[in-house]
This record gives sequence, structure tokens and C-alpha cells, in this order.
Amino acid sequence: MTQDLKISQLPIYSLGTSVESLMSSGKIIVPATVNENNVLNNKGLDIGQLLNLLRIYVDQAASNAV
Repeated sequence: MTQDLKISQLPIYSLGTSVESLMSSGKIIVPATVNENNVLNNKGLDIGQLLNLLRIYVDQAASNAV
């Protein structure tokens, strides 16, 4: 079970941290507000999954540009 942490208790990672290490270190959940059908709901986002999706998007954009 994932423990609820305050933002000040979240681990701090350097800018040089790889996506793979973030994904393998366990879930890093940050609070977020999501608009679903014009209703704002409080949710959590997994930073590792978000960064992985961003990396896939950038890789696809780079391969399309070449």
C-alpha cells in the first residue's frame, strides 16, 4: 500500500536522474487536479509513468522529423 505523503516529504531527485530509475524506484505520486466532464477532481499522477509517456512522445517526434 502506498503511503500518503505531504509534498515536503516527497523524495528529491536531481535533474540527472534517469526515467528508468524513477520507474524502478516505486511509485512517485504527486497531487493533481483533473478536469473530468467539467468537474474538477483531486487525483494523483505517477511521475515515472508520466515521464515515460513524455519520452515515448519525444522519441516518436524525433523519428518523424528525421
